[in-house]
Amino acid sequence: MTATLVVPDIAALLVGEWRLDRTVSDGGDMVGRASFTPSLEGLRYRESGRLRLEDGKGYDFERRYLYRISGLRMDVFFDETLPRLFQSVRLAQINGISVGEGFHACPPDIYRSRYWLEEGVVRIEHVVSGPRKDYTISSTLTRIDD
Repeated sequence: MTATLVVPDIAALLVGEWRLDRTVSDGGDMVGRASFTPSLEGLRYRESGRLRLEDGKGYDFERRYLYRISGLRMDVFFDETLPRLFQSVRLAQINGISVGEGFHACPPDIYRSRYWLEEGVVRIEHVVSGPRKDYTISSTLTRIDD
């Protein structure tokens, strides 16, 4: 018997509207919305919402990325006039979940990231370390039903 590798359609899994819940280990949480929208360049990701700090202060936030996906490779770029690579992630299938790791150097600090993608839920964790930064950002995206 021959095993068949089934490559999930990661882009189709991501397209749509999401609720965003995020915690930052050094004291803050964020709640908002996110979306993945197809474009000629890939999937455009946009998130916006409200950051609440432990001292009660709050700030609005917005961030944009460009995802280029080919099979089980996912390249994440800062969505700028000239996109800069944030992370290149090689995904693997484990028990029906697409999982992968990424790395980003922001000298002198580094971001080590983990991604978990499944139907209806996406989790991303960035562990940031170095002489200027030392925290973990944990995000959960939950699909918003139409």
